Amino acid sequence: MNAPFKPINEAATDFVRRHIGPSPRDVNAMLETVGAASLQALMNETLPGSIRQKAPLDLGRALSETEALAHMSELAAQNQVFTSLIGQGYSGTILPAVIQRNILENPAGTRRIRRISRRSARAGSKPCSTSRP
Repeated sequence: MNAPFKPINEAATDFVRRHIGPSPRDVNAMLETVGAASLQALMNETLPGSIRQKAPLDLGRALSETEALAHMSELAAQNQVFTSLIGQGYSGTILPAVIQRNILENPAGTRRIRRISRRSARAGSKPCSTSRP
């Protein structure tokens, strides 16, 4: 790539210069490799028209790297840190102690629940033989 030389001691203020992309020679070599006449032709062959955006994006003016970092810092400062309880069994409900103790922690209670579940599952799979006049 033919990115312009930038001395190391110079402040990184121009984002575009640091991320310049391929040269025209590189683009032509890539297009020749894939057998496309131009980038537009490659896009037309690759992306269906139904998913392509018709109007250009309204992105505003480009920010320098320093401005982009400052903007991202402002956004990050608005974040609120919470404790993630995903996958830890928390569901935001109150479980009365009597239910926890007598049903969930009592082995006989869990056996009863399993027995009821099996019974209702079997009943749900049987065809109904009663008919009403």
